[in-house]
Parts: sequence; C-alpha cells; structure tokens
Amino acid sequence: MEMEEFLLVYMVDEVDLGYNRRGLTQMAAWNVIDAYFAQRGMVQHQIESFDHFVQESLQRIVLDLPPIVAESDPQYLDGAPRAPDKVTITFGQVYISKPIYRNEALTPNIARLRGLTYAAPLFVDITILVEK
Repeated sequence: MEMEEFLLVYMVDEVDLGYNRRGLTQMAAWNVIDAYFAQRGMVQHQIESFDHFVQESLQRIVLDLPPIVAESDPQYLDGAPRAPDKVTITFGQVYISKPIYRNEALTPNIARLRGLTYAAPLFVDITILVEK
C-alpha cells in the first residue's frame, strides 16, 4: 500500500485519536510513523535511496557532464606554424561491479562485521576525439 493510501486509511480508522481540521493530532501522527516503520523497517528507505542512486541518478549525473576539451599551444616545427591539437573527452555508460573482498562476494552486513568498506569498482565508457 502506498504511503498516501496508508495515511488516509489510518486517519479514518483512528478517529478516536483525533483528526481535526488542521490535520492529524500528534498522537495519530506518531501512530502513523510507528506503523510505517513496523511495515517497512528502519533502513528500507535508505536502501531504496541507494539503489535509485546507483541505477538511475549516477548515470544521469555522468551524462550531464559537459565534454572536457583540451587544446595544445601552437607548435613551430622547422619554422612553420602547426595548428594546435584539440582533444575532446566525453563520458558515456556507467558500470558498477559488485563489491568483492579477496575474491569473495561482499554484502553490506559482512563488510560492517569485518570493518571493511562496501566499495565497488566503477567504470565509465569514454570517447576520446583527437583533432589535429
């Protein structure tokens, strides 16, 4: 059940706790909060936030980066000027591997118990365009 539906149902069921014209009373609000955490747990919202970041937001951030453009100074070879080289770097698809430690899979709980970081390798496709 979505949070909005849950809140509406809870307000109707708990009229004796007091739903006034300004909204839920403090007691009803705490009951809703307690019921939310009883159903979803204390860290579920953090897990969902991390998953959303890894699966969607990180790629969007990388794609929003402007290309990196580097241009060399003009070169003078044999007395004749040579046009500067221009290099453009753009970033593409992001890949994140599973965290591992000593060739075994690592879970957040195992990392916490062993005092390890839950770090994972991150790879990005890049395109390099060299213009001479």
